[in-house]
Amino acid sequence: MYTYILIMCYQKKLGTNQNKPKQTKKVSGVGQMKLGSLLATDAFFTFLTTNMWATLSDKYGRKVCLCILHLYIYVCIYVYIYYTYDAER
Repeated sequence: MYTYILIMCYQKKLGTNQNKPKQTKKVSGVGQMKLGSLLATDAFFTFLTTNMWATLSDKYGRKVCLCILHLYIYVCIYVYIYYTYDAER
């Protein structure tokens, strides 16, 4: 879900500037290399943290872990939007 939100925000950012020449073929508004890197990074960190979240879920419960993850996602989205927002628009 988080990866999908990042892709949508990135598409909006690219879609507003039509004056740039297209250098690579776009896949749904994002360059193929950037999209592949984003998805590969997401899969890699999911692989690294799955056991940690499973252990925490067994110890403290599923609802607590889901609340922590939702809070983390909201903070990440806020930071991403804050640093990518173009004030000149």
